[in-house]
Amino acid sequence: MTLTPHSENESIRMATAEQKKRAERHFVEHVQQYYPGYLPVTAPRESEEPDFLFDTPDGVVGVEVTQLFHTAAPGLFPELQVAQFHRDVVVRAGEIYGTRELGPEVDVTTYYDRDVRLADLNKCAEALAEYVALSPYDAVSRSMTSPDGLWVMSKHKPRQPGAPKWECWGNSETHVLTPEFLATVIANKNALVSNYRRKAQSAWLLLASSLGSLESSFAAPRDLPEWQFAFDFDRVLLLVQDPGEVYDLKRVRQ
Repeated sequence: MTLTPHSENESIRMATAEQKKRAERHFVEHVQQYYPGYLPVTAPRESEEPDFLFDTPDGVVGVEVTQLFHTAAPGLFPELQVAQFHRDVVVRAGEIYGTRELGPEVDVTTYYDRDVRLADLNKCAEALAEYVALSPYDAVSRSMTSPDGLWVMSKHKPRQPGAPKWECWGNSETHVLTPEFLATVIANKNALVSNYRRKAQSAWLLLASSLGSLESSFAAPRDLPEWQFAFDFDRVLLLVQDPGEVYDLKRVRQ
């Protein structure tokens, strides 16, 4: 299979959209399973603006899901942009590995160094594909022979034969949440509340951080339950996996 530049970009865009939707559903199902009482117990129906609709005895509840990501330091590329480039490299490397039949099917998990600036996606992908082909099974730490920016690479036989997964799980460290950061995220979504209410009687916002994606990993300070925010949502929930807890954020008193 030969990918043209257009089809390559389209396949990456579709993979990114599917990955985003899988992550959103994961957060919803994670909260339903491990933090009962915060989300409706009915099965979520996929939608857009908001992301999910729940049928309840009191009407339809719409839940918009937003994954939190670190913001950029002054003068640097946005960290999410850097992380997306790394993911695109890994996805493309998997395509190259399979198309050129460089070895048996494998699952590959990578971590990249966010401080190493990379360019030329195809060149980086080819280097990773060839590195995987020559590497032993198990985890391999950065060495003189590893591709630029690669921090750790794990290679294993596919968990699902016939469906190998090539993934990049992160490229940063844990940040501490601040009220200013959350207020900005909430305000951006709050501007769309009227759209959400066209499909649902109640509009909720679920904010989520994830230990499985390092550029999305945050820690919650002890005083977070006392923070107050301005919003028009009926409810704003915050999932923080350090510690594992869901916060029902307070609205600013009028």
